[in-house]
Formats: sequence, structure tokens, C-alpha cells
Amino acid sequence: MPEQWYSLSGQEVAAVLQTSLERGLDDGAVRERMARFGPNQLTRAPRVPLWQLFLEQFRDFMVLILLAATVISGFLGEYADAVTIMIIVTLNAVLGCIQEYRAERSMEALRELAAPEARVIRGGLERKIPAAELVPGDLVLLEAGDRVPADVRLVQAVNLEVEESALTGESIPAKKQVQAIAGKVIPGDARNMAYLGTVVTRGRG
Repeated sequence: MPEQWYSLSGQEVAAVLQTSLERGLDDGAVRERMARFGPNQLTRAPRVPLWQLFLEQFRDFMVLILLAATVISGFLGEYADAVTIMIIVTLNAVLGCIQEYRAERSMEALRELAAPEARVIRGGLERKIPAAELVPGDLVLLEAGDRVPADVRLVQAVNLEVEESALTGESIPAKKQVQAIAGKVIPGDARNMAYLGTVVTRGRG
């Protein structure tokens, strides 16, 4: 499946996912996809201890080169250079460790923000289902007040605005549209996408 769903038109997305933009999926397709992809849940990976995160920073090729340079500088009596390089390597490892720790915490926060239910069109009928039962190709309905139950490519947006501070840090709701977007963009600029845990503040989609 393509990673850049925002670059496809709504019809192209429907074709790739083998779904209907009017009727959604039928029950047979839902069962097959649930068996294939599993529930719509963020998997909880084992928490990596901080000391292990720190040590993993030293597996980077450039870091290994710098460590080798530190040893060589020490053997050559260039102790000031050796200490300077070691300080840089250590600071880099600390920063990398902090970033990975924050990313892990962000995933936990997203898991807590997950919507418990979702409204979908299946077989031409609107249904309310547990969000964990969503499958790729489901036609999800959104309206003001809803928490987005999964990452979705928007195929309809009527005055739709979504608060994405959990994703981008931006407190102003993002105005959404459905047109395909050319080129590569970051999630916050993909205006035809809505992401798990964000909140619809206006309109419908």
C-alpha cells in the first residue's frame, strides 16, 4: 500500500483499498481484512529502559568513528581533542536518548487519546462500531466533537476543521480539504488527512 495517501485522489484511494465511496465495505470484506490486518490498535511495545536507550545511541556509524578518533587522539597525546570529542559524543547520545524517550511517551499519549467508537458506512448503512474494529477501506464519518478514530484520508470535507495540537503542537484548528497534494509534505501540512487522536472542531467529513 502507498505511504503517501495524500498524493492520491479520493477515487484512487478507493481503488487501491477496493472499497466504495458510497457504500463502504461489505461484511465479508470487513471479516477478511480484520483477519489479515488485525484490530485498529496501537501495539504496546515493551518499554526500553533509559540506560539502554542511551547505549543504543553509540551504535550509529558516525558516533563509532568519533569514538575511534577519541582513542587515537588519546594515544597521540592530544588529550584536549580527545576530551572535546568525548563531550560532543556524550551530549549527542543524551539528546538522542531524550528524543527517543519523548517519542515513546508521545505514542503512549496517542494510545490514551484513541477514540472508543467510530461511525462508519458499511454495506450502504451507517453503523457505530468499536474503533478497534475499523479496517483499511472503511468509510469513516466525522463531525464536530468527534475524536478521529484512525489515520484517515478525507474524501469529503464540509467546512471541516480539526484540532491537531497533539500531533503538531499548533493550537489553531487546521482547515481540511479533499484534493490530492503533490510532492512530499509533513503530516501537519497534509490537509486532506485526519490523524488518530485529533479532534474535529467544526464541520463534517
